[in-house]
Amino acid sequence: MSSKCAVVLIDDNEVDLFLHEQLLLRAGSFGPVWSFTNPRRALDHLASLPYIDPTERYPIVLLLDIKMPDMDGFSFLDRLDALPASLRRRCHVVLLSATLQIGDTIRAEAHPSVEAFVTKPLTITKLAEIATLVA
Repeated sequence: MSSKCAVVLIDDNEVDLFLHEQLLLRAGSFGPVWSFTNPRRALDHLASLPYIDPTERYPIVLLLDIKMPDMDGFSFLDRLDALPASLRRRCHVVLLSATLQIGDTIRAEAHPSVEAFVTKPLTITKLAEIATLVA
């Protein structure tokens, strides 16, 4: 994967967030990694990206936990749809879950923004599979 691929981690579980962040950094093949326990802050950050450096057009992998207390992953996706299309086209959404619940799997497969559904924890092998989304 190109080092110009940013990763946005969104997970209310601070332990999972830390472990996944460390795995991404150890992999060494990713660009900036931004981590958020609050989905609203992640949306604010994404909304600000075109203004931080409007010339940057690198892909963004969103690693999004489904089960979060204030805003679940599917609600996050609904709000993501309100962001500019030019930004959304750069986003590759991967939903993360500690459990495989059939209802979540069906919703994930039906959502047009979701490119993959991965069970936690992330591993080097799973990251390699995710990397093919933006290769």
